[in-house]
Amino acid sequence: MINDEHRKKLEKVSSRSGYFSTENYKLLIISTDFHSQNAGFVFLGDEIFEKVQDKFIKTDFAKFKKAVDDALAYFKTTLDKYEEEVINIENVIYKNKFDSGFLSVYFKLKRNFSLLAILHEYFMVALNDFVDEFSGYKKEFKNDTQSLKRIDKVIDDTSSRLSIIFSYYNSMKDQKHSKNLYILTMVSAFFLPLNLITGFFGMNTGDMFLSGANGTVVVFIAMIFFIVISMFWLFKFKK
Repeated sequence: MINDEHRKKLEKVSSRSGYFSTENYKLLIISTDFHSQNAGFVFLGDEIFEKVQDKFIKTDFAKFKKAVDDALAYFKTTLDKYEEEVINIENVIYKNKFDSGFLSVYFKLKRNFSLLAILHEYFMVALNDFVDEFSGYKKEFKNDTQSLKRIDKVIDDTSSRLSIIFSYYNSMKDQKHSKNLYILTMVSAFFLPLNLITGFFGMNTGDMFLSGANGTVVVFIAMIFFIVISMFWLFKFKK
């Protein structure tokens, strides 16, 4: 009934939805999952045939319409579920309560949502192509095509929210990293003069410069003088 190329597309589990028009028949493939068998409907004139296992069985418009409505309902339900997950992640990230497992949860949701967006896009295009060619069905599928457009808009908005969440997460991680570096720098700056003094006077030499009785005092005063001059210069330079 259909050629080998279209049969392979229909039988391939990972196929996407699509509408194919030939001189002998029209084929509409409905796919809502990359892991399950696709639904296929062949149109020969006014007759409709549905693929059931390895055969094409004649069916009616009501059953075909139900298959389209079921696919649309699946996209609506799944999108609602993913939107709830996005809201939960937003509540966690904006309260700064994310942990080491945040990225794993985020990328799992991002991957599943991206697959849904791909499947929905192909289904919407396939149904629109079908309705454009079968103009007599435009009235019956008017609500479906409008619903698909609304879902497409929600998918775009949700995708933007996911991108904002990831950007916010990165900014928070960068801010935390910068704060840790600042603290480490301050601690190092505090102990550096002490390390220099300890290292200088800890050397086992008796005739070195400033190794006498008042050497420590001289070095300490010199360091204070150097720090004051440096702070004054930095303040004046920034001003």
